[in-house]
Amino acid sequence: MRRTDRAIVESWRERLERVRPHAIDAGLAVVVAAAVVIAMSVSGYSGPDTRPPDALAYALGATIGALVLARRRWPVGVLVASVAALQVYHFAGYPGISAAVPLAAALYTAAAAGRLRWALGVAAVYLVGLLLYAVLWSPGPPGPILDELVRDGSLLAAVLLFGDAVRSHRALMTEAAERLRRAEEDRKREAQERSAARVIQEQLLPKELPSLPGWRVAAYYGPAREVGGDFYDFLELPDGKVAIFTGDVADKGIPAALVMATTHSILRGDLPGLVSPGAVLGRANDRLYPDIPPHMFVTCLCAVLDSVSGRMVYANAGHNLPYVATADGVAELRAVGMPLGAMPGMAYEENEAYLAPGDAVLFHSDGLVEAHDPSGEMFGFPRLRKLVGNSGGGEQLIDECLAELKRFVGGDWKQEDDITLVALQRDRSE
Repeated sequence: MRRTDRAIVESWRERLERVRPHAIDAGLAVVVAAAVVIAMSVSGYSGPDTRPPDALAYALGATIGALVLARRRWPVGVLVASVAALQVYHFAGYPGISAAVPLAAALYTAAAAGRLRWALGVAAVYLVGLLLYAVLWSPGPPGPILDELVRDGSLLAAVLLFGDAVRSHRALMTEAAERLRRAEEDRKREAQERSAARVIQEQLLPKELPSLPGWRVAAYYGPAREVGGDFYDFLELPDGKVAIFTGDVADKGIPAALVMATTHSILRGDLPGLVSPGAVLGRANDRLYPDIPPHMFVTCLCAVLDSVSGRMVYANAGHNLPYVATADGVAELRAVGMPLGAMPGMAYEENEAYLAPGDAVLFHSDGLVEAHDPSGEMFGFPRLRKLVGNSGGGEQLIDECLAELKRFVGGDWKQEDDITLVALQRDRSE
């Protein structure tokens, strides 16, 4: 079902839920009014002190029906008015219907509106009155009145149980509706928070790639959710140097985005003063460790490239090893170091590489190599290494990686992790 169709169905369901209690009330009022009128009209009782049914029967039926409709606001008033109407009915000499029928309607209204004690009290008064009349004041044998007592008592007990069940059901429905309302409010609030986090994260990513004479620079960032934990950035330094860092927070969603933003700010703040990638990672680790959430850490690779000479100094805090494609083949750029925030006081090995004209390097997070196809096979490092070796580098390399990923996982793939790719290639003309 499409989202719009689901929304329409939910809208109509909410409307029906609001209408249904009123429809039940209206139906009950009509039934009670009709029962009063029919019972009085078809009464076969006649005697010297009785009067035939006339307008009073219809007035009583309409009164009881109106009282049923009014039960939500005035449940106690319904009881009082119903009992008063019955007394008027009997004193006026209009027999032919058991007093328990309209009284049952009144008791139901009270019980269904949550006034069960009032309903029980009125029922007890009615039944005790019948019992006392049968025992003390009945001129004839008490048997018929006792039979009426049992009959009316059973009817009233059933009505009270039904009314209380209706009250419980409505209470549960109200509670469920309130829970749904709160859940919907929470969902909307979380969506707004994710949207705000996404905007903040996008603001942290570089708006433009650095313009390095003699170099082709390309980057790609694809979060698995609205917000992710991957990041990359470039920071231009004096003397034609540029700092490059890529990272991956070991989590997803808003917590990962917050840690990512903190790490990003630390790295950008320390790089200009320290320049040394190993020192930058060491400082970032010590600043993150005291405040990073439990079981969370950040893998990060930091490199400083001299765009004039092609010399690149790098350090690695547990991040995926970059691949460099040279005339001699594809190699990994290795450097030892623990992820940021995992342990205090860590030192980070610093190595260097020389990128000759035509060489290309790819920095990547694990979202690409750990993607799985429908059979469960992983994309893997060997496949990525082969792509790096056969590609022209730069933006072409990123396009080829994404095309191969799409072919590998198929059309129904659900992205499992954030994907970040940063590619550099030195022009052959240099």
